[in-house]
Parts: sequence; C-alpha cells; structure tokens
Amino acid sequence: MGNFMNANTDQPTRGRNVRSTAIYTRSATVDERSLKLQREECARFAAANRICVSDAHIYSDAPCSGLETIQRRSGLSALLEATKAKSFDMVLVEEICRLARDIRLLEQVFKALHCRGVDLYIVRELEENYPIGTGLNQSAPFMSRW
Repeated sequence: MGNFMNANTDQPTRGRNVRSTAIYTRSATVDERSLKLQREECARFAAANRICVSDAHIYSDAPCSGLETIQRRSGLSALLEATKAKSFDMVLVEEICRLARDIRLLEQVFKALHCRGVDLYIVRELEENYPIGTGLNQSAPFMSRW
C-alpha cells in the first residue's frame, strides 16, 4: 500500500485492480500549456497501461513554486483531502519535481499518500540534473518499500 513507483522500473498496477487514478500537475508560471502537456503525458501513460483516470480528480497548481508548502497549494491540498475519502488509489505525476522541489515537502506528501494506501506513480524518469532527482534516484529502492 502507498508505494513510490518509477516508470523505468515498476509496473503501475502490479497485478492489482486500480479503481481510479488522479493526476497532479504544477507549473511555476501561469503556463496553461505546461499544465496541459503534463496532463496529456499522464493521460497517454494511463491509456497505454489501461489505467482509469477520473476527470473529477485532475489537480493543478499554477503559478506555484515547487518549494511552496502543502497549505499554500490549493490543488495539492485538494488532492490530499480527496485521498481521505478513498476517491482514488493512485496518483500520476509527470515528474517528481511537479510534486515538490524540497525533500521535506516530498516526504510529507509521500507519508500522506502512504498512510491512505494511495500509490504514487512517476511517469517520467527521475532527472539527475535536479538535486532532488539525484537524491531520489539514490533512495528510490528504500522508498518503494516504505
């Protein structure tokens, strides 16, 4: 329950039935094109893997820094609130940096999802050019067992 998964190494459904999936997008600027591209990439991934994405559970924050707290991000706050109602059991994000650019914030999100039995699936490979990507690449095996 509540696993961290990477598109390069893990199967998104891992043999279980996924009831519904949410998508989370974020852009540091008021860039609807960026949000749309993120949604489209997640939707393509979901379709290719036969994952049902609910239109009611597409969450976005823009303009919003990846360093902003959960409380200052209405889309992320709403996503985490919806996990309490068990509205979906998987969250897709294009890249990990869309969730957070701070490891402590990322840990808070991971813990909230894990405690509610919601898997997090990263559609794109973790980027080494961001410090958070380097750290996550090194700690992904640990987090996948979290």
